[in-house]
Amino acid sequence: MRRLATVTGMVLAAVILFGAGTLQAQNKTSLLLLTPDGEMLSDGEKAEALGALKKQLHIYEKYRIVEAPKLDLLEAMVDHECLDLDTECLVSIGAAYKVQQVLYTRADGGALTMLLVDVPGAKELGRYEQKGDAKAAAIALAGAGRTKIFGKPPEPAKPVEVKRVTFTIDSNVKDSVIFINDKEIGPAPMTMKLKPGRYTFRIEREGFLAVEEKIQVAEVGNKSWKATLKPIPTKKPIVVVDPDAGKKDKKGEKKAFYKTWWFWTSVGVGVAAITATAVVLGTQGGDSYSVGTAKFSIDPSSAQYDGIFYK
Repeated sequence: MRRLATVTGMVLAAVILFGAGTLQAQNKTSLLLLTPDGEMLSDGEKAEALGALKKQLHIYEKYRIVEAPKLDLLEAMVDHECLDLDTECLVSIGAAYKVQQVLYTRADGGALTMLLVDVPGAKELGRYEQKGDAKAAAIALAGAGRTKIFGKPPEPAKPVEVKRVTFTIDSNVKDSVIFINDKEIGPAPMTMKLKPGRYTFRIEREGFLAVEEKIQVAEVGNKSWKATLKPIPTKKPIVVVDPDAGKKDKKGEKKAFYKTWWFWTSVGVGVAAITATAVVLGTQGGDSYSVGTAKFSIDPSSAQYDGIFYK
């Protein structure tokens, strides 16, 4: 049951669509466009002229172009018992093709004739004559001939103008550069006209971290954006400073390393360690020596007189 309902719905939809398409086609006037006639024209020239005519007639949206490329006009005259391709004969040919109008073009002896007939009314709707050949048919349709036969062409539809939004971009850093959708625009600040939509804004400046943001530009809402750039952080080197570096002695000269207190403190510690070791060794074994007093000078300038004396 459900499947039957589905199939029925599909059929109804197809009928509605086909009916709408048929109705739209019926609203247009069917026009039989005959191949330009002329004994002095080659098949290639006739086909070229027919293409030019078809292109020009597409400007008129009220027409549905019908072509008859295999139609031989001489045979058609015999079939419809015509003595000439006049209005009566063209109406008869159009009725056979079930069209509403027929356009006939002929170039003969340097004269161009264009004839438009109404099939249901069996009457002439328009005629244009000038000097020229079948190739001139396209030129005629583009000028006075087209206007006389088919009327003034419809005005082309004007494109819908999109209202642009005034948008301002700025930065906290001078000479920063603006990019919109990865395209360089220019220096900030800048005010421009943008179509409503989503954009990717980016501002750059040498020595600063770039700032990027996606913004929806609309007719109503925010109309500006200002970026805050921050400097690129740098790592500071670790420096070990000598506490006595740069200090001067009483004479105004920089102290040498062997004249600094920290150097002689280290020496003193080392000598004390040596003395303690000597005392320990002096109490061991029979070959030990008696240990005297150790003498140290406080003044670094008298260091050469330091020594150990034995009894």
